[in-house]
Amino acid sequence: MKRSSRYIASPLYDCIFFIGSPLIGMVIAFLVWLRWLPNHEVSFAESSGPLITLLVLVMFTQAHLFIVFFRSHLNTSIFSQYPFRFIGIPLILLAGCYMSQWFLVSLIIINIWWDVYHSSLQTFGFARIYDALAGNMGKSSRNWDYGMNLVIYMGPLLSGALFMDHVGELHQFSSVGSALLTSIPFYISTKTRLISLIVSGFSIVFMLMYVMAYYRLYKKGYSVSIQKIVLMVSTLICSIFAWGFNGFGMGFVIMNFFHATQYFAIIYWYEKDTIIQKFRLRNIPFPQIGALLIIISAGIGFDTIMATHIAPIDGGKLTIAVLTTVATLHFWYDGFVWSVKSLYSGSKISGIA
Repeated sequence: MKRSSRYIASPLYDCIFFIGSPLIGMVIAFLVWLRWLPNHEVSFAESSGPLITLLVLVMFTQAHLFIVFFRSHLNTSIFSQYPFRFIGIPLILLAGCYMSQWFLVSLIIINIWWDVYHSSLQTFGFARIYDALAGNMGKSSRNWDYGMNLVIYMGPLLSGALFMDHVGELHQFSSVGSALLTSIPFYISTKTRLISLIVSGFSIVFMLMYVMAYYRLYKKGYSVSIQKIVLMVSTLICSIFAWGFNGFGMGFVIMNFFHATQYFAIIYWYEKDTIIQKFRLRNIPFPQIGALLIIISAGIGFDTIMATHIAPIDGGKLTIAVLTTVATLHFWYDGFVWSVKSLYSGSKISGIA
C-alpha cells in the first residue's frame, strides 16, 4: 500500500525539522565559528559557559527529554497499556538516584552511552517510516537500516575526537571509591589509535555492504525513498563532522540540537490533537499554535523549575537525581511508546522507532 505523499507531515515540515535538521545544526556551528551568531559567556542558574552551548545543552536538550511525557502520560491509549512503567518505575528510579551514589553514578554513565544509541534509533525510526511511506512494507531491509544507523552514530564517535570525552566520564566513579572503573579511561587512551583503525575499517566495509544489499533489493522491486537517503546522508555528514573532528568545539551542541529539534517536531506532529483535546483548545483561535506553545512551555518550564526551585534543595543532589531519572525514562520510553509497524491511522503512520 502506497500513500500519495512520501512525507510524514509535509515536504517543507519534513525537510526543515526531520531531514535537514542535521545540516542546519552544522550551519549554526559555522555561524558561531564565524562569529555571526552571539556566543559570549553567560550564566544561567549555577551553569556558565558560551551562550549557544547553554541554550542547546542546558535548555533545549533537557526540555526535549521532558516532553516525552506528552506521549507517555498524556496519551491515554498509550498510558493505559503500561501504568506501572509510567507510575511505579519513575518513583523507583528517583528514589534510587537520590539515596544511592553508586546507583546514581552508574545510571549517569549508562545514560551517556544510551543517549548515543537512542539517538541512532531515532534516525533509524525516521528511516523506517520513509521506507514504509515509499511502499516498502516488508522487513527485509530492517536489519541493514538498524546496523547502518549504529555505524552512522557510533563509527565517528568511537574513532573520533570525542571518544575519550565519553570514556572519561568513568572518572565519576571516583566519587564512590572505585579505583578499577576510574582506571579504564587511562587504559583505553593507550589504545585509541587501534580502536580508531578497527572502527573506521569496519564502518567503511559495512557501508559498502549496505549499498550492495540495497542494490539487490532495488533489483527485486524495492522502491527507493529519496527522503530516507537524504536523511541518512545528512546525518552521516553531521556525525562525522561533530563526533569525528569537533572542529569548532561544538560536537555535543550540534548532535543534541538536531536530535532535539527532530523530537520536538515529532511530538508536536503526533500529539497536537491529544494536547488540543486535553487542554480544551478547540474553541480558541489557532488551537494548533496553542498546542505548540504548551509543548515548548512545558519543556522550558521544566528547565526553569529545576534551575530556580529544585537546584537549591539539598545542595543540588535532588536536581541531579531528577534530571538523571528524566533522561533514563526518556531513553527507555522511546523504545516502546513509538512503533513502526507499517500501521496507518488516517494520513499518518503510527510511530518513529
